[in-house]
Amino acid sequence: MGLMIYPSREPRGIVASMECGSVPSGEVYIGNTETMLFTQQFIAEPGRNYRVTFQMGSVDANGTGTNASAGAKNSALTSCRWASGSSVTTSGTLVGQILTPLFSDDSGLSGGVVCESYIRNPPAGLTTVGISLYTNKTATASGSARYLAFGSSAANIFAVEDVGPAF
Repeated sequence: MGLMIYPSREPRGIVASMECGSVPSGEVYIGNTETMLFTQQFIAEPGRNYRVTFQMGSVDANGTGTNASAGAKNSALTSCRWASGSSVTTSGTLVGQILTPLFSDDSGLSGGVVCESYIRNPPAGLTTVGISLYTNKTATASGSARYLAFGSSAANIFAVEDVGPAF
């Protein structure tokens, strides 16, 4: 094969992955204060880009608030943040965010979420990425949210993938 002079341009695949369960547990819901719910670590390599994928079967609402006749009563914001080192907080670097409409307190009417985000050329070394949740409107008037895992736990994932070199 010979000596490789230039760094590989090939994606290197998944570098961190976890199956996700329902959170918060029990009947606890998240209101309009951003709350970090899932975190995981990976070793970033110099000059690489990473795709973060979070997939959850349901973003469920509680019974507070009422639906408008033709729409959702609130929306949940799923955010992806990262930081160098062993932890990430809700003040970490935001790289992705997606809104999910919240309807009634019926998980059969709820929608799921797939959030793909990209971390471009982070510093080499230990990196922590996190997924947080909060509601767009005041929870006391319009309801709170939680993640519910549907199907097998393998269908509810949080993964970090090396997608190739930074340009």
